[in-house]
Amino acid sequence: MNTFVNFAKKIYDTYPGLVNKSGLYELFTTAPYRSFYMKKIESKMEEFLNGAVTVEFEVTNHCNADCIMCPNSIMQRPSVRMQMDLFKRVVDELAAENLPLIKFVFAGIGEPTLDPQLPEKIAYLKAKIPKVPVQLTTNASLLTEKKSKDLIEAGLDRVMISFNGTTKESYEAVMGHMSYEKTMANLMTFLSQRKDGKPHLTISCVRLDANSKDFERLEEFWKEKGVQVDGFKTPIPFNRGGDKMKYKSRWTMPKPTAPRHFYPCRMMAENMLIHPNGTVVLCFVDYEEKHVMGQFGKDTLRQIMQKKREWFERHKKGDFSHTPLCKNCSFMREQVVSWWKDSYF
Repeated sequence: MNTFVNFAKKIYDTYPGLVNKSGLYELFTTAPYRSFYMKKIESKMEEFLNGAVTVEFEVTNHCNADCIMCPNSIMQRPSVRMQMDLFKRVVDELAAENLPLIKFVFAGIGEPTLDPQLPEKIAYLKAKIPKVPVQLTTNASLLTEKKSKDLIEAGLDRVMISFNGTTKESYEAVMGHMSYEKTMANLMTFLSQRKDGKPHLTISCVRLDANSKDFERLEEFWKEKGVQVDGFKTPIPFNRGGDKMKYKSRWTMPKPTAPRHFYPCRMMAENMLIHPNGTVVLCFVDYEEKHVMGQFGKDTLRQIMQKKREWFERHKKGDFSHTPLCKNCSFMREQVVSWWKDSYF
């Protein structure tokens, strides 16, 4: 089934208008498919509710980029950094519960490498929960030789580089005031520190009209640079539960328009996003903390997981009244096939 999902994604990537014009999308909202699909969803959800989740740390919500598809620039939430004592408290509780975690990710709506304690936090994670891989998602602009060395020596297993263009023009059109030359130089510095292909490298390039010409030769571009890339991600942008961002992308999915378009969201299920103050939110769509599952320091991990179960049960019934962001989120359109994947992240 994962092969089918990859095939469907390839078709959509190549012919983004075909799904809507042909009515193929409606096949995934019919009663027979829904009945079959919900069995898969419930089975997968039990794994997540038993602790097989990705824990995402937003160690800071401050960012040095101004990407056209990201709402960081319009965010009203104060820019803060996760204090080390809170981070350790969260990790200690996760370690005590001994959950079958998928991985740890340093990401969120900010740039994690702006946190000067990031290497220390990675090292603490690896010491406490060594078997769970640790991933960093970064725009690579701040990866100096020292910072790169510190991150890798701390035990970083994977890195996902958000590099949204293969030319100076397309990259800077997407990333705002970021310098193509400087970021590329820092990325190469980081890669020169890798040993035996570690950390595992994924290049992410969001599909926008501003960089649409880059995708045909994306893999060749990095190969010509002599970079060993272990995987590529070319996600489609989504509206973060609203229509506030002004970008253009022929790949953008429309908002759900009818109850049959709603399935429980895998993002809410598989991901546990922890903001710098310890708050666990719905998902990374909820950058203003409107839908909170709990807060470390006030609520226990088990209480937060119980809230996740309660929200899933409501989503399963098509009840999104408690999370109105979902009703307007174009990401919900992806849920018609996303639960077939082995992993979303």
